[in-house]
Amino acid sequence: MKKIRFLVLTVILAAALLGCATSPASTARQSVFFDGFWVLPNNQVMYVERNAFVLFDLDNAVINSGIFLYNDTHLVLNIDVDSYADFEYTRVSSNMNVKSLGGNEFANGVWRKDPNLYFEHGGKNPIEGYWENTEGDYIRILHIMPDGWGYQYICDKNMEMDMKNEVKYSGISPKEIIITASLPIDGDMVTLDLPFGVIYDRNAIRIGMGENTSGYLRYFKR
Repeated sequence: MKKIRFLVLTVILAAALLGCATSPASTARQSVFFDGFWVLPNNQVMYVERNAFVLFDLDNAVINSGIFLYNDTHLVLNIDVDSYADFEYTRVSSNMNVKSLGGNEFANGVWRKDPNLYFEHGGKNPIEGYWENTEGDYIRILHIMPDGWGYQYICDKNMEMDMKNEVKYSGISPKEIIITASLPIDGDMVTLDLPFGVIYDRNAIRIGMGENTSGYLRYFKR
């Protein structure tokens, strides 16, 4: 079986699927049909897990990531705040025939689902996976990959992205993750590495800062 060694050291910020800003096609929750690895017509690979995706180039480096939305005929990749790539699709057995709705013509054609692709170290660390917190006015997503990296997305109730941050961690069942966020401080946007404690709680993890853990937010594994 083929193995993908996703040892990503640098996130490439250029958006290979960047289209014009539009509204998402749907706020529907993810179908198991989309979950897994997809080989695009140009042989780039997209990994989809529920409402999150990561796009890799031919050398397994990250090209982009974001929120994955769909309805019966359209796919939308919410790449960043107010940035979307829109596609029409039709299911063809376990694959998809995809057409871009604005640029990104390289993605036109058959997206092939490949069950033989997988993360080499996937599933061995309890921190891995797709986690959601839906308290308050926001949906917070942690999409944690093997090998010490991942993303945090903060979305409104329509699943439109309000913030996108990188996540780093080390070790098995880490007690801390580092969230890299750009925050407004004294009128300027400042990038900070913020340490968050992690507590494991059955099918959930609790994330927060400081010694008072009662205020930690609970993320459930989906």
